[in-house]
Amino acid sequence: MKTIIYNKFKKGFLSLAVVMAFVTFSNAAQVDIGITLGEVRGSGGVLSGTAVRLGTFTGYSDSLGLGFFTGKDYATLIAAFVGLSNVDSSLATDVAGNYYGAFDTASTASGTRLFAWFYSTPAAQSSSNWAVVSGGNNTSGPSDGIYNPLWLAVAPAAVDVNVIEIGTIYSKIYASSGPGVAFSSNSLIDPEGANLLLIPEPASSSLLALALTVPLLRRRKK
Repeated sequence: MKTIIYNKFKKGFLSLAVVMAFVTFSNAAQVDIGITLGEVRGSGGVLSGTAVRLGTFTGYSDSLGLGFFTGKDYATLIAAFVGLSNVDSSLATDVAGNYYGAFDTASTASGTRLFAWFYSTPAAQSSSNWAVVSGGNNTSGPSDGIYNPLWLAVAPAAVDVNVIEIGTIYSKIYASSGPGVAFSSNSLIDPEGANLLLIPEPASSSLLALALTVPLLRRRKK
């Protein structure tokens, strides 16, 4: 899955119900985020009740990029995370693995990068499998001009509809709890849609266990 900020909707892109939900909660200095083109998945299938937070990181800049997150553990990252206030009751994914939420960005400077923090549990906690997601850089994204993959905050007084679609292949994971957290394509929903896998798949877990076991066996033979 990849995340993107929209200032207009692609025809036939979302159902009328979803569009109405976004429009209802979109006011000045507010951004709506949703995962409608993909799903939040784990090794057991689609996840429901997954916590999602939207915010910024103190000290982050695009010149640092992924380097900002290198070597930082959960405690360090959460201490730098400034969460935005949720302005509706949609705080978790539904039974289909979709998510809808509206957040207040009135105190966020225009152009500030926004990050969505996903957890595999109903409440944010360090023991969850988690992923920090945002957009790509200014050279990524489709060429049709409808998507804006930058995930940058709008002007504090903006009155247009500003939507982040998380479930697309143009989003990027900036940090995660482990190698099993990843985006994967989901062309059954939309050609540009994807799944966010928050829990390591059995195959990945087995490979990791094998990788750790082989060196131990070699040492014993010696």
